[in-house]
Amino acid sequence: MPSLVTSCACGSPRPHRTTWSARSRGRPAPSTRYAERPHWAREMRVHRRIVLGGVGGVVAAGVGLAAVVRHYSRRWIMPPRLVVDPPHGDACQEVHFTADDGTPLYGWFLPAGADRPGVVVCHGYQRALEETFPLGCDLRARGFNVLLFDFRGCGRSGGRFTTIGYEEPRDALAAVRWLQERLGTSAAIGLLGISMGGAVALAVAGQCPAVRAVVADSAYATLSGAVAHRLRTLPPALRALYYLSMRGAEWQCRARVAWVRPVDAARRLRDRPVLLIHGTADDVVPYEHARQLLTALPGPCELWTLTGVPHAMARFHAREEYLARVTAFFARHLTPTPPDRR
Repeated sequence: MPSLVTSCACGSPRPHRTTWSARSRGRPAPSTRYAERPHWAREMRVHRRIVLGGVGGVVAAGVGLAAVVRHYSRRWIMPPRLVVDPPHGDACQEVHFTADDGTPLYGWFLPAGADRPGVVVCHGYQRALEETFPLGCDLRARGFNVLLFDFRGCGRSGGRFTTIGYEEPRDALAAVRWLQERLGTSAAIGLLGISMGGAVALAVAGQCPAVRAVVADSAYATLSGAVAHRLRTLPPALRALYYLSMRGAEWQCRARVAWVRPVDAARRLRDRPVLLIHGTADDVVPYEHARQLLTALPGPCELWTLTGVPHAMARFHAREEYLARVTAFFARHLTPTPPDRR
């Protein structure tokens, strides 16, 4: 190794050895005094790691929250498809028709006779026509032609999203027109809707003169009111997630909760009889919504209140009375004489 000789302060020579390493490629290694980093540099390095770790944690949390919000947003407007095969025989006929925006729709027709009135039954939110099949059979047995169908985004119908009452009136209108073509343009037609289906029935009745009477079971007056009630009942930790997922759903389907206001459509039903059915123990659509609709309806209207009955459960808690009231209501307003009971 090379050797260097330096002089000390007294002038006597003092050997000083400098090592050479292979990595230095001929350059002397730095002295220890310059190799050591000052104290503040180490602190900066620690602080930088803490900041970067914090930023990474925030980003990871944000990505996770976005994924959760997206998941629940899709659950709002893309419910699981409930697909049921139709029963065999002539008692139930599969039908296909199209909404005015081109959405293909699927339904079951339960015929009772060409001279009988017709009833279109509208299912509830995140459901399908199978929900209303037992009720449809009961109505057909009492002399009504019945059309059950899947709203868009549900069952076998087309469409990617359900809009919880904003686009669904298009589907109900298409169902009424199909039934009118089947029974004749002079046929009297009624609408029966459950929950979201009831809200849709109220919206459609004012747009279609063929609809002579409406039964709205557990319908909301405004969708925003039902959503606000749901928010109040949630634990505080879940309210933000619920709200964000709702906003995400609105963005995806290009519809706003505030736009769905059946109470406004109800004000235009001047000569259309309406039967409202609502339970006082409804924790999804509070009973107050029935009162709002009753106040808004300018024409003949009845409200059947069921004490202690939850949301959309009247047809199960009081089945015989439910059928008797609904049958009598439709018979009174759709036919000159009540249809034969079979």
